[in-house]
Amino acid sequence: MDNLTQIKANIEDQLQAYFNNTDFFIVEVQVLATGKITVFADKKTSNISIDECVNISRFLANYLDEIPEIADWYSLDVSSPGMSLPLKVEQQYIKQIGKPVEVVMKDGRKIIGNLTAFENDTLSVVEEPKKKNKTEENIEHQINLNDIKSVIKHFKF
Repeated sequence: MDNLTQIKANIEDQLQAYFNNTDFFIVEVQVLATGKITVFADKKTSNISIDECVNISRFLANYLDEIPEIADWYSLDVSSPGMSLPLKVEQQYIKQIGKPVEVVMKDGRKIIGNLTAFENDTLSVVEEPKKKNKTEENIEHQINLNDIKSVIKHFKF
């Protein structure tokens, strides 16, 4: 295991312990050779606040500052995954149940609909007909994560 991979694993372990018995979860940890460390975190039942990100950042900085080989080397950014980043972990899919998502398939097809379930790496998405013809019914898709390129939150303006 290379040094960056080990640092990432250590950060994930520290965050798992810090988040234990809380509503928080890790979305992604990125560690670059330039020393930039980015942590995306979220909450299961509500959106993560700026103050909560600051607290996580302070916790991680205290941990990282104790490791001599990286204490003077890193820059740290802790944030929410944002509205436009793809969903990455199970907790994000579960949090989006009942909300609109845009699914881009590996074959290029795009499905926009409400996420109704997530179980065993399979999404259930109910797509409304594109035309407002009252005789057309909603289409329910069962989609395995292996067939998906990306899933993002969908917003209608």
